[in-house]
Amino acid sequence: MKALMKNLITISILLCCTIALPSCQNDDWKKEVEKLRNELDIQKQLFDASQNNIYITDVTTANDGYTITLSDGNTIVLQNGIDGTNGNQITNISANGDQMTFSFSDGTQITLAINKSDVNEICLPSYLYMLSDTRNDIFIEPFIKRWYPFDYNVRFNGDFYSRRLERVVSVDKPENDKKIIANLYELKNFTRISIYSSRIRLGIKNTGNSEVVAQIIGDSYTQGAFYKDALLRKGYVPNLKLVGLRDVKVESEDDPLYTTGQYDEGRNGACMSWYFEVFTGNNRYHGFMHPDGDFRYWGSTEFWQLCFLVEKGERSDLEVTNGKYGSCLHKFKEDGYLKSPVKGDLQYDSTQKSFVMYDGSQWINVRKEDFTWNFDYGKYLAMWNITPPHFLAEMLGLNDFRNNINADFSTFDKQLRIVKESYLKAVPNGKFLILIPCSTCGTIDNKDGNFTIMQNFAMWRFRKYLIDNFDKKESEGYYLVDIGITIDNEDGYYYDEEGMQLYQPHPYKNYPTMGIPLAAFIQYHR
Repeated sequence: MKALMKNLITISILLCCTIALPSCQNDDWKKEVEKLRNELDIQKQLFDASQNNIYITDVTTANDGYTITLSDGNTIVLQNGIDGTNGNQITNISANGDQMTFSFSDGTQITLAINKSDVNEICLPSYLYMLSDTRNDIFIEPFIKRWYPFDYNVRFNGDFYSRRLERVVSVDKPENDKKIIANLYELKNFTRISIYSSRIRLGIKNTGNSEVVAQIIGDSYTQGAFYKDALLRKGYVPNLKLVGLRDVKVESEDDPLYTTGQYDEGRNGACMSWYFEVFTGNNRYHGFMHPDGDFRYWGSTEFWQLCFLVEKGERSDLEVTNGKYGSCLHKFKEDGYLKSPVKGDLQYDSTQKSFVMYDGSQWINVRKEDFTWNFDYGKYLAMWNITPPHFLAEMLGLNDFRNNINADFSTFDKQLRIVKESYLKAVPNGKFLILIPCSTCGTIDNKDGNFTIMQNFAMWRFRKYLIDNFDKKESEGYYLVDIGITIDNEDGYYYDEEGMQLYQPHPYKNYPTMGIPLAAFIQYHR
């Protein structure tokens, strides 16, 4: 730091001297001052990185120097060579495999580690949505890279936690805009290697008189109504109307008091790509993919035939795939065809194994490739006469990525953006929520034999991708809500008499708490 102070004094003197110089000399001094300022900036960036355990993730060589990428996402450009020519202060850069040393002409040396791939990490979104006068849990395992810390520990700053344990902290009386600060410590040397902060956005529960409309698109978590306790049973969100094609799951005798007239868009096993497929089979339909122009796709005839059988109680074995569509069946005959088709309606005739289109007087055979198909949220709302939701929440990714630790998120990214744009085109004042899903899939002692350590790591990568790409993007229409952080990796699941975890990867015991951040978001923004 003595070198930094020396350079600062030099710049100050140079700045003072420039006042009395002739214009041409003044220009020369200005260039010299600017050169020193840039060199000092580089030295300071490297010094700050070394003091904050920031390491080098990439070094790119170019004709005029180097570009160094750091683990905090910043880059440092070193131009005009490294040997002191052209006035550059860096006289040498040396690397010994796991670290790089930068030597300066003033004698300063700064060393940074290279590619510390074994360093642990944590990641939190900028905002955590919490509900007033409610236990809001923050479990550590969902947001730490190694789902089980071993030689790492996370500690939270502040005195407003109702409990602060090794694996979880809780806030029972959250305050709006209060800062949650999480510190990641490496215990071998008791070094703090990372710090993240989030601000609380407080939703006041049980308040609001006007109707609020919301929709949840997701996988089996959504089909299983993880949100039911917080959004419906507890009444945290008064006058809530959930919309979709599928009835909210009923499990207990008193469920109809809370679930009647409430719907979602959850499907077992769903991936993001499912909602971009044109289903012609007998066990899937979603209503979002349609041909461009004045055309609407209504699914396969056999699919609706089976839905009728499930509704009558004759095919309970198909409840998961063809059940919960009771509110849709008034549009169809029992042979699966629309009762009152209009020109431009399309279906897939399962007997003929062909797409058919109503031309205004009859159904005619057509080919799928005769049309251009796209995700069209506005057409979905109009076809099914669905009230446009103020909030559209999407929770997908678990089936997409939990078995791939090197997954490429580019297709998911593209499709997620299409969903958001299509929704906001149909509902310009709506809010599109990305619900960060489960990133802890349970213990390794499980009935299904799943390699959960691998799954947990894979889902942490997905969690980090969502935060890196969509956090602080509210001006672009993206809102992040951390659902996964509420999941207890050990006690959120059921176990058999031998201690084997059941029903992976569903933390059924945690469903009541998983809905709390979503309820808080709606209450905060309603």
